Amino acid sequence: MLGGGYPTRFDLGTFACVSLEVFWMVASSLSVNSSNVRVDKRPHIPCIADQQARWVLNQIQTGHTLTINSQQRNGLIICKPFHAEFAGPGAMVGGSLDSDCRELIVIGHLSVQPPGSYEDSHKAYCVRQAWNRLIHGFTQLESSSQRAKKVLTQFELYFGKETVTQIPDQVLALLARVSPQTIQAKRLHYSVKK
Repeated sequence: MLGGGYPTRFDLGTFACVSLEVFWMVASSLSVNSSNVRVDKRPHIPCIADQQARWVLNQIQTGHTLTINSQQRNGLIICKPFHAEFAGPGAMVGGSLDSDCRELIVIGHLSVQPPGSYEDSHKAYCVRQAWNRLIHGFTQLESSSQRAKKVLTQFELYFGKETVTQIPDQVLALLARVSPQTIQAKRLHYSVKK
């Protein structure tokens, strides 16, 4: 344990992942309320331990900063009052960035740790900005249908269709800046071609 009650590494659950080079290149190119934590209880996918997920949400909501492991395909969808942000591998979460976090969606086999130095914090902050720019690029598409399709496509390629089906329509809608009905319609009429 590090000072302040932080474990040096914190692993939270597993989901199947497939590759998406665009997401991976972004991360590697740079040298609460516990009732709001979503836990998958389906038997074929290992569950995220409720106590562990609450710990991460508590750390974020109390202003502590954590860094998502850059060596794994994992991340957090951080739901805020009027939008959501995705923090992927290498990104910083918590602190003043996420003081308005309302809900936390854990994706992948999440591994987080406190940043070790100022330089580590700065790099993780830059990675978080890169993830925000990437998602922002998806939301700049002209039609809501295109935005919904792009977010679904990219998340399915990166995390796998099975994992993306676990993410609620409302959460993906907050990411894509569309209505939940648009996400639902795209889920029904679109699937990533393998």
